Amino acid sequence: MHDRFNVVVFYLVLNGKIEVDYDLPSGRMFVCLGPGGYFNELSVILQTKNLVQATAREDSVLLALHPEHFHAFFSTLPEFFAEFSLKYLQHDASLEHVINHYDAHELWLVYLEARPDNYEERIRYITNGVLFCEDADEFHLSCASFSSEDRVDQAKQVVEVYFGNNCDRPVTLRISVALSAALRGDINAAIEATCIDDTLFAHARREIIDHMDTSVLADFKRSSKFASVLTKLVCLQDIPDHLSLPMKAHLNFHVFKHRPSHEIANRYAWTSASPR
Repeated sequence: MHDRFNVVVFYLVLNGKIEVDYDLPSGRMFVCLGPGGYFNELSVILQTKNLVQATAREDSVLLALHPEHFHAFFSTLPEFFAEFSLKYLQHDASLEHVINHYDAHELWLVYLEARPDNYEERIRYITNGVLFCEDADEFHLSCASFSSEDRVDQAKQVVEVYFGNNCDRPVTLRISVALSAALRGDINAAIEATCIDDTLFAHARREIIDHMDTSVLADFKRSSKFASVLTKLVCLQDIPDHLSLPMKAHLNFHVFKHRPSHEIANRYAWTSASPR
């Protein structure tokens, strides 16, 4: 890899087989990657020297992304960054990680619908909140391609479904009356002034996630549905225990998106596991 140039690189396997060595305090662990596999993203995100070593087990072709290119690409794709975060945080992942990751949030919706208490208001509001995040994200992605009239129409549809009086999918059960009214007021003011951009629902999305019942997420993390997400991501179960709190803090999309530089700025290493 590229330590000697003081550069850390993200690799995507295009062809061949790569063995990745995680030299953890609890013991070495190895992962074999074929085409489509990737490695060293954690070192790039943490802006630290390489935390893994890799060996080609057969002739291989790799695509390398240097930190600035890695950031330019993944800072616009929260769903991919959520995959990195879930892979390393696992049961320490946040609501936003789950919601941003397509497979995880689809399985969370299935889990919520299958709960015996899915008729309860608190569960319906979480389900509605996840569906709102889907529609808010779709609006964010599509806004630039809409005409001014289409933006207004699409925005009004979202408001009618989630924020209107007697709406089909209310989302503000756990938000104070004042905050709920303020969110609706800001959105409606932007629509009336036709000052609509792709951030129209960003504040509401953040507040709705922040006010979701985290105890339900904890239940989901104990389910077979969440286990299947981690299995698909080829997670090493020991890794979260070897990440310090400062290391985990970097696995936040907003921190990553707004970081000021791409140089190696930290001296992180795997930490010794502490009892849970």
